[in-house]
Amino acid sequence: MSTYYHKKWYQRWWGVLIIIFCLLLIIVIISSAMYYFNTKRAIESGELQIDPETGEVFNPQKLREGTSNYYLGAEDPDLTIVMFSDLNCPYCQKAFPVIKQITKDYSNRVKIVYRDLPVIDSTSITLSQAARCAGEQGKFWVMVDELFARQGEFELNELPKIASSLGADEVQFAACLSEDRYLDAIRKDMRDAGTLGIDRTPTYIIGEYTAAGHMEMEQFQLIIDQLLEEN
Repeated sequence: MSTYYHKKWYQRWWGVLIIIFCLLLIIVIISSAMYYFNTKRAIESGELQIDPETGEVFNPQKLREGTSNYYLGAEDPDLTIVMFSDLNCPYCQKAFPVIKQITKDYSNRVKIVYRDLPVIDSTSITLSQAARCAGEQGKFWVMVDELFARQGEFELNELPKIASSLGADEVQFAACLSEDRYLDAIRKDMRDAGTLGIDRTPTYIIGEYTAAGHMEMEQFQLIIDQLLEEN
């Protein structure tokens, strides 16, 4: 006499699928709840902020510093200064020696991040790209120095020769420039500046503070010393 074995619902294939689906649903609900409460806590603490126009949540520190920008000074700083600059801006030209002096005087404590905000005229974006194309060959800062030093004294078609005079490979540099290789990165800097409410150069974000326009070394020292002391 044979015995018929009746499978319970959770032993059937469709029952197993229901169990798997329910487990996945529980995981999604728990993960969503954790994300919501962690995000809410981060917003309340100021670690994250909400863009009032788009409603997007963003990390203000990452937004200020960017993700692929060149910097001078300390790798692990006590204070970070972000400079939004235009290589065609005369006030940025005047400011750059001050910036370099800060990195010398506060080399172990201050980091200065350079970000592009080409707003002066149509050549500004090309100059920003030229600096980044030179940076591809380890010549970013010397190119920035040279472009500021020779501001308004050369034509754009001379950029490959200028890069070559600084030790960069002229053909590689020219190819980079013609391909607009770093245009997206520059546009990201510009979008971030817009989100931060920055529309002029030079503009500095010093810690949590924002200052626009040229600043003398003495002004920087007062602010930096105060913030370093507070930290």
